[in-house]
Amino acid sequence: MRKNCVASLLWVFVSTLFVFAGAQTQDDEATEAYNQGNAEFRAKQFNEAIKHYDLAISLAPRFVEAYGNRGVAYSKLGQEKRAIGDYDRAISIDPQYTKGYYNRGLTYSALGQEERAIKDYTQAISIKPKYAEAFYDRGISNFKLGRYELALKDYNQSININPEYAEAYNSRGAIYSKLGQHERAIKDYNQAITIDPNYADAYFNRSLSYKKLGQNERAKQDYNRAIELDPNLTKQY
Repeated sequence: MRKNCVASLLWVFVSTLFVFAGAQTQDDEATEAYNQGNAEFRAKQFNEAIKHYDLAISLAPRFVEAYGNRGVAYSKLGQEKRAIGDYDRAISIDPQYTKGYYNRGLTYSALGQEERAIKDYTQAISIKPKYAEAFYDRGISNFKLGRYELALKDYNQSININPEYAEAYNSRGAIYSKLGQHERAIKDYNQAITIDPNYADAYFNRSLSYKKLGQNERAKQDYNRAIELDPNLTKQY
């Protein structure tokens, strides 16, 4: 009787090992598929990336990051509804998944749904208070809605968190320009260019402020530099 009991216990133990090993192998395969998806994404092969993320999710249905990254790939392909579906799923699995809220906010903004975007950025910030990018993009949404004071606060926060955030200086400068405060705007454009000497938009925006101040030679120099860096900016002048 004792031998049978020991044999049964041994079989249960061995069976458990096989189950654990199988699950571990499946997780490893899911991670490998996910990493391959990331490699394809970096190569801008978004359809191929999605195939790998599909496989990762089929192997590990609660793989939060795979849903999140597949959502970004869908966004890159202009498939916003599918992207939002993936972000929804990722957040339902992990309600603390800050990137899910942030990326869903970006997608809502791309669809012109700024209020929804702001709600998601705010949720991301509540989870990660030092989230400079979320403050910055919430500022972008507030700017689009004409809420300039709120946008300024968001840009200030993003700069406080990351003093090397060139885009935040440039966007804050754009608000100062909008408010007719061109000298303050130029200071921010200067800082953006100091951080990123090849920042075409900052040169372009600074040229507009110089022009408003009647400093036409400086405006011309900045405009020429902006067009040299990005010829497409001629369409905005």
